Amino acid sequence: MNQTIENVNLSLLTKKKEIKIKLYKKEENARANKKMKLPRFLHFSQYKLATKLVVVVLIIFVFSGIAYYFNLKSSVLIDHEGESPIALLANSSDQIAKSGLLRDGDARINILILGKGGEAHAGGNLTDSIQILSLDIFNNEASMLSIPRDFYVKSEVGSTKINAVYSTANGKKKDSGGSVMKNLVSDITDLTIHYFLVIDFDGFSTLIDSLGGISLNVENTINDDQYPVGDEAGSTETFYLKAGWQNLDGETALKFVRSRHTPGVEGSDFARSARQQRVLAAVKEKALSIGVLANPVKFLNMIDILGRHLKTDIPPNDLKLLLTRSKDIKTDEIKSAVLSNSQAGLLTNSTQFGTYALIPSAGFNNYTDIQKLMHSLAHDPLVVKENASIRILHNGNDSKKKADDLSELLKSYGYNIVGVETTDQVTSTTEIISYEKDKNLFTLHFLEQRLQVAHQIKKGNDHPAAIDIIVR
Repeated sequence: MNQTIENVNLSLLTKKKEIKIKLYKKEENARANKKMKLPRFLHFSQYKLATKLVVVVLIIFVFSGIAYYFNLKSSVLIDHEGESPIALLANSSDQIAKSGLLRDGDARINILILGKGGEAHAGGNLTDSIQILSLDIFNNEASMLSIPRDFYVKSEVGSTKINAVYSTANGKKKDSGGSVMKNLVSDITDLTIHYFLVIDFDGFSTLIDSLGGISLNVENTINDDQYPVGDEAGSTETFYLKAGWQNLDGETALKFVRSRHTPGVEGSDFARSARQQRVLAAVKEKALSIGVLANPVKFLNMIDILGRHLKTDIPPNDLKLLLTRSKDIKTDEIKSAVLSNSQAGLLTNSTQFGTYALIPSAGFNNYTDIQKLMHSLAHDPLVVKENASIRILHNGNDSKKKADDLSELLKSYGYNIVGVETTDQVTSTTEIISYEKDKNLFTLHFLEQRLQVAHQIKKGNDHPAAIDIIVR
């Protein structure tokens, strides 16, 4: 890695935009002398319901970080719309200019990951696996949120289940599905979605065969008498797999992760997601144990398989940087969650659209609670770093509820709320007051964007918080 961050930055500037980042050559030269390590693969121990695609993405990061990536067929790459995340080129959070950030969460890198069955399956273009991977590359942390396929949404291509949006958009305009889905998921989560990646699950089956199969512990016997076969609707067979340690080839592994009609605990989409996680963990272990990266024949075969079964808008230069910047993510501290209709979930069943669907418990197209959950998983590293104390003031009556709601919202987003109190001050509009000049600049910037009001500077040394928000 002899090329300095300055050269990488200048290369990207000539390609598409100007990014205001202060460069630190000395620090980068020291980093360049360190031996590069491949990123560790993610597994999700904090939540049971994690899906396979995040691990696949990191597999791709590993493989594509080497020059062979650039020999993949051009059909894999979709033109990237908009600028690359400013955090990607910053060697540290100190190098980020607030002018490049629109909202809290923009100092992370957010990737939309979609999985579809492929042309050989009925409904093969429906993206039945949908999740957001959010990376904090300054603190080596990551989080993930999974969205169920039956989630009913209002999108650019009409109101429909979310798993149909990608395919419908592509039908209206070639290769537009990724962009449409990014915009939709950004609205749902209140995060800027920087990239998308679509994976064909059939390629995953072939990938397992190329490794010589995998070995894993099947926790519960699978006895699915409604497993779909072929393209004909209603054509099924029985898929049976005994509990215990099993050696699985690609076809069996694919059935294992797709099965969802076994009676009992294994008969749901959420159980299927848990099985997908275990299969990916087994794939990771097998790939490392047989030295895929050290064997050119196996490596090129793996790349060829992935190249035939994925699409992405991650530019090659960005992908190289993602590889470098994500190599130290803490794999045992991944925060993840799944949107569900459980008692503690944020979704509820609905038949108001003439079919079974899931909608927010708060009401159709109301994503407030989902956004709180997403931001509780993905705090902005700049807000966390400043940790500015914030007090929310109100005049009572209606403004008290507004103050309480704002406090709950900002707490979930990682802001340091130290209290909600009454005040005698009367204002005609919401005010943001800072008592520390030239401090907490990112926190103030994000609050201004969120509340749509400029902050004021007031002198004073005896205030219980660095920032006051007076709610009208």
